[in-house]
Amino acid sequence: MKIFVVTGANKGIGKSIVESLAEKLVSDDIVYLTARNPELGLRALEEVKKLPTRKADVKFHQLEITDDESCRTFSSYLKSTHGGIDVLINNAGILFMGVPTRKSANETLKVNYYGTKRIIQNLAPLIRKNGKIINLCSTTGIMGGIYSQERISQLKSATTLSDVDKFVEEYVESTEPDTRGSRGFPEEDWGGYRVSKTAELAMSSIFAKELIKKDISVNACCPGYCISEMTTDIYPPPSLTTQQGADTPVFLALEEGLGHGNFWFQREKISWF
Repeated sequence: MKIFVVTGANKGIGKSIVESLAEKLVSDDIVYLTARNPELGLRALEEVKKLPTRKADVKFHQLEITDDESCRTFSSYLKSTHGGIDVLINNAGILFMGVPTRKSANETLKVNYYGTKRIIQNLAPLIRKNGKIINLCSTTGIMGGIYSQERISQLKSATTLSDVDKFVEEYVESTEPDTRGSRGFPEEDWGGYRVSKTAELAMSSIFAKELIKKDISVNACCPGYCISEMTTDIYPPPSLTTQQGADTPVFLALEEGLGHGNFWFQREKISWF
């Protein structure tokens, strides 16, 4: 029996990941569909359970990755119920459009970077030998041609999570007054999302080096530009379905011998610098 956890899974790509895992795993396996809103999470659970091709068991647990107590409660539940887990897929994330303010930058990073870091720190001690962590990032996090060389060097040389925290904090500082360009950061309206995904990629690399000592692999991936609630108001509109977006994360979760500390897109390794 293997235990899988998917964050932000009541809709969109997260839900499609749960559905795909439920179809590909065996009856002894359990997939945890997590969401911050219990009503929406339980509704999604019922929909997944009705899939005629479902094999694995699917369960719901409330999880708010920005809340310490919620993460601790979930970790304690998993430990007491199963002893450990095998795969953590971090999908939860948000996107703010419009010129970033200090408030919107903080909100974006609170979920996409700090929230992902928090749930990894809470659940990594439960991951069994040969387990996996897959972080859903984005090709928008690629640094080349977007950030200054100084910023690229800053993350290339990062060896601790504190180094990445500093990068993130300096971005937030640059939003008001707006000094993003002069400080080497992207200036798009959705630049906060881009920075959060860059930070997630750097964080993934650091966790990969740390957790491989415990035989746990960490990889990041881009699901592609998918039709979802998050991308509703973006032009040009996306063309991929959430089912297509779930392909690479599920591939990384189920295939063996894929290594660790890499960034994947369409089942291929790519560079994020």
